[in-house]
Amino acid sequence: MNKEFVVYEQMDVELTVINLQEGHYFIGKDSAIDIFLMLEDAKTVEDLIIQVQAIYSVQETVLRDEVMSLIDMWLTNDLIAESDESSTAEPLNSSELKTWTKPVFIAFDDMRDLLLLDPIHEADLDQQGWPVSNK
Repeated sequence: MNKEFVVYEQMDVELTVINLQEGHYFIGKDSAIDIFLMLEDAKTVEDLIIQVQAIYSVQETVLRDEVMSLIDMWLTNDLIAESDESSTAEPLNSSELKTWTKPVFIAFDDMRDLLLLDPIHEADLDQQGWPVSNK
């Protein structure tokens, strides 16, 4: 994950991911939330697929296609980066498999100018407030 300029937060049934460098934000729903959050522990695509298979009841070809589609989107939008790290993931132990739901991950750029104007940070509200334009 590009932790230098990507922030995210899960709120109930949605995941909001913001690329502060590009000014785009994304909303993830359904299985996309679990898959994105598993990126923290997965070192390879195979690790990620093993972990997702351990919690969802889904055909491997369907799972692999959906995960690869998400990874391509995340790479294209600089949310994640390729790495030379390698590992062998142990499957997560799940006593009950979740029902598979197609991952939903939608891109938005309607707040691009605001996000690029003054990225999210701690604001001193006694000053000029946030965001401040230098125009």
